[in-house]
Amino acid sequence: MNRQKDRFEPPQKVWDRTHAHRNEQKDPSMPPILFLIFNRPDKTRAVFETIRQARPARLYIAADGPRSDSEAAICDETRSILNEVDWPCEVQTLFREQNLGCGRAVSGAITWFFEHEPEGIILEDDILVDPDFFEFAAEMLERYRDDPRVTSISAFNRLNDDLPSADSYFFSAFWGAWGWATWRRAWAHYDFDLSDLGTPASIEAISNMCPTPGGLQHWMAVYSNVKDGKIDTWDYQWQFAQWMNSGLTVIPGKNMVQNIGFDGSATHTTNPDAKEASLRAQPLPRPLAHPDDVIRSAEMDDYAARNILKIKPIRFTKRFKKWLRGDVLAWK
Repeated sequence: MNRQKDRFEPPQKVWDRTHAHRNEQKDPSMPPILFLIFNRPDKTRAVFETIRQARPARLYIAADGPRSDSEAAICDETRSILNEVDWPCEVQTLFREQNLGCGRAVSGAITWFFEHEPEGIILEDDILVDPDFFEFAAEMLERYRDDPRVTSISAFNRLNDDLPSADSYFFSAFWGAWGWATWRRAWAHYDFDLSDLGTPASIEAISNMCPTPGGLQHWMAVYSNVKDGKIDTWDYQWQFAQWMNSGLTVIPGKNMVQNIGFDGSATHTTNPDAKEASLRAQPLPRPLAHPDDVIRSAEMDDYAARNILKIKPIRFTKRFKKWLRGDVLAWK
């Protein structure tokens, strides 16, 4: 599969702040960060404060274009966050003039990021991670850099509970978009258009990564809605790409992120009463206790599938039976 390219991508601008702050400290071990922003200056500033504490040597800021002329002013105000970088840092920006929508804009920005960097951390404008996540992500990026079995690191533990073992983290088929990190080698498999959906290989991959009864039909329906353009998003495609390559996500034993975007200004998380809105960010106890092997936690994934994603065994429809017999067009 080929990476999705954005034909509307303008030249990026580079702002080098290293000379103005020559005597200040920066953390050379901190991975580069991609900061995805749009039209929420207050939330953007709150997340930026956590980035300022981390002091990355390289910061990438990407913003989709305004949806209308009336939105241009608030988008410009949000973009002015780059003027608040006050530590030695090279800042590159991808500020679009046209609005591409959530799916194309975010995925295109991540592709742009990995055209410049081999690995890094990705934060959206409403994702407030615990400061400890930056150190955790840096350690995981280094530890699993050359291990193709691991394709991402997440700050989000939707179970929000201690692990049933002494390990500090586990491996999951389910990836969380609320504060995460990955490598260029993994993102290279991303396909915005889900070209392989419905092939025998995709059926096998979904079955293997979510063997919970009802999982195959659940995810085929979700991915089909994305492919058909019924959901404007980019993140389901990333999970699909990981599944097609048997890739696992590092999930911390404690939830390390708070989503501050549960309100009417959000694209997807619009319900302030959602259970996930109450999750708070926590640090991980040190030193880290690493799992003995890179193996998907069937226990944790099955619990998440049944109790959080609410996947249940369902009666096979005539359409689904045709698809199982090999009529892949039944899902297209």
